Amino acid sequence: MCLIVEGAGLGYSGFVAYQVLLSSASTVLLYDTCRREWDSELAGLVAGIVFAGFWPTFQWVNWILTDVSFIFVLTVGLWSLTRYRTAENPTLYDRILVVGAAIAIGFTRPVGLLVAVGWLLWVSLGEESVRVFGYPLTGIGSAVVVVVTYITLSSRDEFSAQLLGVWRNGVLVLDDPTFSYEYVHTPASTVFQFILRNPLELIIMGVLKTGLLFLPFVGRFSGLHKVINLTVLVPPMLLSIMALVRLIKGKDTERLMTWGWPAVAMTALIAATFWDFDWRYRAPYGPIFIGLSAMFVPRFRKWAADKYPGAREYLQKANL
Repeated sequence: MCLIVEGAGLGYSGFVAYQVLLSSASTVLLYDTCRREWDSELAGLVAGIVFAGFWPTFQWVNWILTDVSFIFVLTVGLWSLTRYRTAENPTLYDRILVVGAAIAIGFTRPVGLLVAVGWLLWVSLGEESVRVFGYPLTGIGSAVVVVVTYITLSSRDEFSAQLLGVWRNGVLVLDDPTFSYEYVHTPASTVFQFILRNPLELIIMGVLKTGLLFLPFVGRFSGLHKVINLTVLVPPMLLSIMALVRLIKGKDTERLMTWGWPAVAMTALIAATFWDFDWRYRAPYGPIFIGLSAMFVPRFRKWAADKYPGAREYLQKANL
């Protein structure tokens, strides 16, 4: 981020404008993703409009952080994978888009590592996987993500120290003692040792942190913040859970890997680490919540067209 702000000479205002541009592009990409995924122009339009006003995701555009960039590359990943899946004959270009987006996701933030590797390995299992020197292109991409991310994280001693401190003190949310788990840990000097000596406690804390994903607000949030989360965040979140249940019941592996896997992967990494003070780590779930919720738009359209002839005529004229 500093490279963009200082190296490119953008300054703070220029960087905010850059992030607004990325956010706008994310909205357009989600529109096209949902249009392809649910085979409905109306689903795409609704998803794009809702996402454009999804404050829990876009409230970070005026912060010098990686969140907006990560949300953008994640949306590019959803779009490229959906494009690849729904194409009658995926081309090399389609596959390169998936690999490029996945690598960008893995490099932008550590939380994207599992998302990227899962997508790449899943695609590499396909019969039509392109090979380079006998190896699947997507498999090579996943190896690159794993190696570079591992080297990056392992070279940062402060990351291991922070993680051990969080685990030892039962921290669930950074800088908020309200959310903590009190226990007596078995001493360990390394992350690996701590996992081996305190597995049950880590699992319990992981479950608690997973539950915090669905907490719409906490007492210290302002009244306006609470109202926005209740009206803007909760409906798509609940609808996305309903959509996931339908996909699981229907054994729709392709859509589960496209939409469900990123949510599972990000939640798993957060469960293993911590939530931030203001639930900022929930921002990347926005396109997933809304993209899954768009599943119900064609169903609602059919219901409205069957019940109200006037609505059916209007939708037909509008090609929706």
